[in-house]
Amino acid sequence: MSLLNVREKIVSAIPYGIRAGITPAIGMMLINIGVGSNAGIYSDTEGPFYVMRDFFGSLTPSVAQSTMGTGYPQMVLTVVTMFAGLFFIAVLDGKKAAAPVLLGMVAASAVYWAGSACILGENPFAALAGASFLPPFPDLVETTLFHFNFRGFLQIGWFTALTSIITFCVIDMFDTIGTLVGTASRAGMLDESGKMPQMKQALVSDAVGTVVGACTGTSTITTLVESAAGVGSGGRTGLTSLTAGLLFLACLFAAPVVAVIPAAATSSALIYVGVLMIKGLKDLDFDDMDQILPAALMLIAMPISGSVGHGIGLGMISYTAIKLFSGRGREVSPLTYGIAALFLVKFFLVL
Repeated sequence: MSLLNVREKIVSAIPYGIRAGITPAIGMMLINIGVGSNAGIYSDTEGPFYVMRDFFGSLTPSVAQSTMGTGYPQMVLTVVTMFAGLFFIAVLDGKKAAAPVLLGMVAASAVYWAGSACILGENPFAALAGASFLPPFPDLVETTLFHFNFRGFLQIGWFTALTSIITFCVIDMFDTIGTLVGTASRAGMLDESGKMPQMKQALVSDAVGTVVGACTGTSTITTLVESAAGVGSGGRTGLTSLTAGLLFLACLFAAPVVAVIPAAATSSALIYVGVLMIKGLKDLDFDDMDQILPAALMLIAMPISGSVGHGIGLGMISYTAIKLFSGRGREVSPLTYGIAALFLVKFFLVL
């Protein structure tokens, strides 16, 4: 699909209002991840507990403490670390300092390490003791590398297997498209019509990564919304991706060291980059309901559903419905109708 320009044509069929709304919607999703699933806290009996839902969502601190039990002190430290890092990043960015996101994460990590030692009475580097820096390559080769299993498809039947493949294809495709448009917008790479130059090359790279990752047995290699953190730190070219890839390769041998970086520190970066991406709302015409309603639905859908593709789907359906029922159906391209119909089938047709 990428080589035949099918995915590129689909991107072109997405109306401008939806393309402009993707960036702030992804920003909201990043903020939700930052204050939610990225930094879960566990007590001795329950969990996970999240900052926004379980800490700020509690009526009083005593309610939060009784709910979280032994996890409450760690939750307090997580909240302090998260906002200390966020404010530090904001101050550095306001002063036009270099690499504010990275420095903010370092500062937040230092706060967490100090709090772990002084408040929780724990050694924040205890995980390094006896840790192995050599990845279990023999196990990886034996269990996942090119270990395909098609028996499951034969057991569930060809129709169910086909619909499952199409469903995953649609989700992956629109997650990738939405993330590419959102991060490219934040990087200032979109043209006057809101389109991304050299989109085909980016989509082919994503497709190659997805196929190769599946063959090696890893989780799906695709374009993820967390890439916006790299853009927020100044990444603009392929050299950024190459450097990140080499660092990930090095992390295979330094996993225990990376593990001591607290999740709250990375949450600071995610929240800040999300705030920057929300600025994209200024590109929307708030007097045009064709633009603002789909964008509003995406702002809600992406963080709640956790899916960029589902958010775009709701935006496409709402845009098409508004145009159709207001007597302006001819303004919608056939491909846009097709995409909206595809998402309607995905959302409502039970197979």
